[in-house]
Amino acid sequence: MLKAQKVRLGFHGRSRQCPSCKSEKIRRSRRKGAFEKALSRVIFLYPYRCKECDERYFSFGLPGEPEVPPQTVPSAPSHASRG
Repeated sequence: MLKAQKVRLGFHGRSRQCPSCKSEKIRRSRRKGAFEKALSRVIFLYPYRCKECDERYFSFGLPGEPEVPPQTVPSAPSHASRG
């Protein structure tokens, strides 16, 4: 017998946020089963999980996109000799 699951859809724009708590600390979640794998292969719908509230939801993504968006690290100030 099939088990019913609550499915939540979130749509990421340029800013990826959890649809529940609006946190930007999200990651792509592991796909569970053949149905979720088919969704990602056919219509690029992937599961994501919020690191703050643990909400799992689906949103459109790009194949091969990293689980966690790259963080921008401020560059260290240069210590050029003054002279």
